[in-house]
Amino acid sequence: MLTVIQKWGDSQGLHFTKSILDKAHLSIGDEVKVTVQERQIIVKSRTIQQNQYNTAQNYEPPNPAQSLEKHVMPVVATRHEHITINKNNVPMIAGTNIKVVEVVLDKIAYGWSPEEIHFQHPHLTLGQIHSALAYYWDHQEEIDRDIEQRLEFVEKLRQEATGHSKFKARLKAKGLI
Repeated sequence: MLTVIQKWGDSQGLHFTKSILDKAHLSIGDEVKVTVQERQIIVKSRTIQQNQYNTAQNYEPPNPAQSLEKHVMPVVATRHEHITINKNNVPMIAGTNIKVVEVVLDKIAYGWSPEEIHFQHPHLTLGQIHSALAYYWDHQEEIDRDIEQRLEFVEKLRQEATGHSKFKARLKAKGLI
């Protein structure tokens, strides 16, 4: 399997496919020991209480004084092949910085088909786009709620920006606006 080291908060992370985890008899929540030998990263299974690290809320960034060998990052996968959950519990397209909600908004706001989304975002594969849309349909209520909260936040910012501010009053007093 070829994978890419990715940014994970202030750290780095590797994405493992479900098939690789299955072959290693690992699942989400399993603790692993990571060592480095002869410039190779070795990941070994450890027996711990199941689901100890199954949510992003349990993730704590490493202390810079710790070596990377001692730090274990949780792998939070979904049943959708190209979708992972980041440390903020946000569904993302694996290997990218694209949130599922961003693909969904392209579909909802512009009426784009998966092919048009691929044309607009050529770095995404059709498989990734279809996985994002499938994840949305499986989690529609949750993602629709997220979209609504984003719209409310934008509206609040808009109202604050058009409202009265001391800075705006100073500019008006100087005849600048």
